[in-house]
Amino acid sequence: MGATDVNLEDFQTSRLGFDLGTNVYTETKPQEEEPTGTKIPVESFDTTSSSVNLVSEDPEEIIPIADTTEIEPVSGSSDFEDSAFDSFPKNIFLRDEQVKSAGFVSAYMEIEKYDGSLYKTIYTDDLYNVSVEKIVIKSADVMFAKVYVLTFGPKSRLEDVYQVLKTRGSEGLDVEINETNEYGDGSFYMNDTKRPGTAFLTVKLGNLIYGFSYPKEYHPQVKNLIKLLEWEK
Repeated sequence: MGATDVNLEDFQTSRLGFDLGTNVYTETKPQEEEPTGTKIPVESFDTTSSSVNLVSEDPEEIIPIADTTEIEPVSGSSDFEDSAFDSFPKNIFLRDEQVKSAGFVSAYMEIEKYDGSLYKTIYTDDLYNVSVEKIVIKSADVMFAKVYVLTFGPKSRLEDVYQVLKTRGSEGLDVEINETNEYGDGSFYMNDTKRPGTAFLTVKLGNLIYGFSYPKEYHPQVKNLIKLLEWEK
């Protein structure tokens, strides 16, 4: 019996495992492939110092998005012919190469324990069937940004949670909401007069909600990072 050649197409997945709960199912959109070699325009940065300084010599400079497919070797106890076999990692919200391509060249990511409040302002622990992952983008000397990733069980609704976050953000003292819808499938800023140098940006991206808090000087890098996430949603 002749062997059959199979072409394996590289792809990445952002599908997430879901919690179990009660209410309405949130459908996961199928991923769309992007053509090999696609480039996304980003700002250029000088990262020779402990902080990232903006450089404007070539505003059209682009950084190629590398092929980041990672295929893990199959162990002896895992058979790729089994119906339950899955060699592709789950729950990947953010990757090192995305962070570096966005302009945080010297940065790495670190998981930080979530204290139950988005931006230390919007309480989320009572939201049913919602999980929050908190990721810090930092270097040895500088903390650049914090990223909150909200995922949903099959019986919770992203849109409902988004509206709750926006409402609760507007109720804080010295805080106001500016819904610009500039990013993703919808977005808003939470402006806090007590922290005027810090930006708080909430973005709907596919079946996830991302929250970004960062010193305003790093807005170009965060904007680039959102573009990379949008490209893969």
